[in-house]
Amino acid sequence: MAHSEACELYIEQQIKEGLEDGQTPYFIGKHLSEDMDRIFNAKIKPNTLQTRAFRYRKRQSKVGVLPFEIVYFIQSGKDGPIKIGITRFSVSDRIATMQTGNPYKLRLIGVIKGNLEKESEIQRRFRKDRIRGEWFRPSIELMNYLKNKGDRYDYIRGLQVRD
Repeated sequence: MAHSEACELYIEQQIKEGLEDGQTPYFIGKHLSEDMDRIFNAKIKPNTLQTRAFRYRKRQSKVGVLPFEIVYFIQSGKDGPIKIGITRFSVSDRIATMQTGNPYKLRLIGVIKGNLEKESEIQRRFRKDRIRGEWFRPSIELMNYLKNKGDRYDYIRGLQVRD
């Protein structure tokens, strides 16, 4: 996993857990800033992390949590690698978080209703196409799978997702 992606995932996880535990965005920003310096040797101002925590809390109050998990397929660029991941939150927010560390435009190319086991099953199925972590080459097999199984999905509009 790239250093910047690890930082982003850590920040996202700590903000989510902190808010769920009832911590304020101010508290999260201050302590997370110290953690980022200690763990990743990354200097991030507390205000920056506070703002992210406020935005996250605001999005969650508007968007909420899906009543089920989805496996998403996000492609980097037009013909670039595809990330196969899982979330219960807005895929749009996930793309926005990932976009920060990606030089190419990320786009959602499909989703499937599923859980961690389903995500693992799909990742095992396409293991020969794995580049690193959850990133896969856009092989003919993977693209055909998405064409037949995946749905285009816009969480904000609440479209249906296939099982």
